[in-house]
Amino acid sequence: MKERGILPAEGTQHTVHESLRWTDQQKKDWRRYEPGQVVTFAPSANRPAVSARVVRAENKKVVVVSARKEMTLNLRRAESFDVARPRQIEVARGDKVLIRANDKRLGLINGQVLTVAGIAPDGALTTREGVSVPTEFRQWCHGYVLTSHKAQGWTADHVVVAAERFTAKGAYVACSRGRRSCIVHTPDKARLIERLPEGNRRAALDVLRQRPASAAVLRRAKAWKELAARVARQIVRQIVPTPHRQQQSRGTRM
Repeated sequence: MKERGILPAEGTQHTVHESLRWTDQQKKDWRRYEPGQVVTFAPSANRPAVSARVVRAENKKVVVVSARKEMTLNLRRAESFDVARPRQIEVARGDKVLIRANDKRLGLINGQVLTVAGIAPDGALTTREGVSVPTEFRQWCHGYVLTSHKAQGWTADHVVVAAERFTAKGAYVACSRGRRSCIVHTPDKARLIERLPEGNRRAALDVLRQRPASAAVLRRAKAWKELAARVARQIVRQIVPTPHRQQQSRGTRM
């Protein structure tokens, strides 16, 4: 994107907190903690999120430091904090960033994708959407890659999907995000199509079976269901290229 002039040649370095996605049970295990990890306490209506750095874990205790003050982490309240690792990333004007945690006080929502409009000297981000990301909020990352779950409700001109397998809902959500094109990268085209499920949503035929209906209505409903499944498979075959292209790049285009 820099080579094409979409982003400036140089950006600024930012430290973000990448969640380890531990369960509450995992967060209660003091042996999992290592120096340098970051603990972020959930914000409240009148208190911003507070972060602390792990300095040591010993004797069934985890010691963190915040505002130059050491304290023992209360592992019994695992639901009130998240554990992450710090990571350096470069950000420039025009970059897409993905918000990874909620902070209603700041108007930030988990899964929100924002476009950087400016970067303050202290590292705070201003965005084209009118939302500001202060320097103390670090639960974000580049927003160019999303899971199909987080992509629900979003639309782009061009979409690239990487998948080894699809659920019925995941296939629909992922492949319907692009207005003009969609490219699917998969290691095995035949296996992807073979394992493509029919879906778990109730069809009209399923509803009609529970109610009295004429034979003609049932036949039409069954025909529509079979047609929809056949069309879906034809679309997948058309938009995923033949296997010989997989040798050129580990993926197939959709």
